[in-house]
Amino acid sequence: MNSLAIVLPLAHLSVCAYRFLQKKKSMATQNYDVFLSFRDGDTRTGFTDFLYNSLVAAGVHVFRDDDALPVGKQIGPEILWAIRSCRIAIPIISERYAQSKWCLRELTEIMDCHRHHGKSVFPIFYKVDVVDVGRQRGNFQEALCKHEMQFSTKEVLEWREALTSVARIKGWISETVVNGHEGELVNMVVAKVSSELKTTWIERLPMFPILMSNDYAKSVFNDNDPHLIGKDVAHEIRNAIDHCEISIPIISENYASSPWCLNELAQMVESKRIKGQEILPIFYKVSTSHVRNLSHFFGECMLRHKKLVDTNTYERWEQALREVGSSKGWTTEKIANGHEGLLVKRVVKEVSRLLNNPRTRDPPIPIPKHICRM
Repeated sequence: MNSLAIVLPLAHLSVCAYRFLQKKKSMATQNYDVFLSFRDGDTRTGFTDFLYNSLVAAGVHVFRDDDALPVGKQIGPEILWAIRSCRIAIPIISERYAQSKWCLRELTEIMDCHRHHGKSVFPIFYKVDVVDVGRQRGNFQEALCKHEMQFSTKEVLEWREALTSVARIKGWISETVVNGHEGELVNMVVAKVSSELKTTWIERLPMFPILMSNDYAKSVFNDNDPHLIGKDVAHEIRNAIDHCEISIPIISENYASSPWCLNELAQMVESKRIKGQEILPIFYKVSTSHVRNLSHFFGECMLRHKKLVDTNTYERWEQALREVGSSKGWTTEKIANGHEGLLVKRVVKEVSRLLNNPRTRDPPIPIPKHICRM
């Protein structure tokens, strides 16, 4: 399962909180709860975007250089000030992190604040070996050798010491967290930050008790839910689809290789025809035309299935893919240059609109109690 599918449930309240958070942010002094240090080209539009939006959704005031710095301000002094004023620093150490002098300067300041002022540092080692970071091996060694030709020996030595120090701090190694499921990693980081800040949704969002009332509560079905252990999972999923009003199939490259996914999709399409259920597809790094026309990998998968399943099953799956591929939805690569966090916001906004305005749907149906997630 891709990280987007895991993060959507976490973010389903973010739109409801958005206006409050924006108002709060504009009124607040520029003292940040969390500072994110990351290599732009490595993680900005993917993991960092997820983490940033999830922290904001949890009511955390986060500094991220693209939207926190006022236009016209010098990047260096402003970022250093943000590091010093924040309560928690989260360096996201990725493969090309050490290639950036700004990342290394940020990390040096972060570790200095940690050493002398006790600032909390929660490092995330994103698809890198912690030993390579601490001992400056591989890409880290190569990057620092290049820096030695451009910067003073003293500054490069400080950068090496910062990398060595951060590698000694207990943090998260992306590849070892739930088999690399980045959405779960984001959830863990948000939980740790919230615990450290000693804040809760209720403290940050006064509308939370209203959202959780019987009239407005929204639940998300997850076929990986531990509560399903020991139950007939296929029956539970069929029941969830039958009783929900909105389904969000996340069509990824390998989606059609799974008979399980195709069965779910076919049931969604049937529920749409019979009950008027909404289907909001997300085309995750795939072309809608490939889905609609059963071409490329989707065509290859369906050819394999055709040899293994009966004609009726094959035709249900084929029709479901063609219908969903022709439906209005979201294509990840076309939204804000692939910023997945912005995609999550748009999905949540549309779901909230449908839930709160049932009359806008055709045909009219009651306010839903469930959002199905695959």
